[in-house]
Amino acid sequence: MGEESDYEDYCQIMYAMRKSVVRMKILVYLFVCGEPRNIQQITNVVGTWPSHVRGAMWGMGKRYNAESSLLARGLVARLSGDINSNVTTYTLTEKGRAYVLLICTTPEFNRSVRAIIEQFT
Repeated sequence: MGEESDYEDYCQIMYAMRKSVVRMKILVYLFVCGEPRNIQQITNVVGTWPSHVRGAMWGMGKRYNAESSLLARGLVARLSGDINSNVTTYTLTEKGRAYVLLICTTPEFNRSVRAIIEQFT
């Protein structure tokens, strides 16, 4: 993969963040908490319906297309539950951490990301 495909990936991720406040909130929340979380925990903190969180994570119809989902973009990783639990959790990838830091320094997102961070702390 060359610089051109990295730039295209960057543009598509930034577009996805502008199109969905839920995606942005999930990304920032996982960054702030620093630990894997399940859908219900994310839903409670982000303040939306579980279907919206699932849509932002995996994609769901027209509202959340699968190509722009957090999992498809490699920003979030899905962790399987252990032997004693069948709960699936999600965590931020290194790429996801890098994008949160990048978004924080982008003037277009700076104010909204700071507001989201204040909401979670």
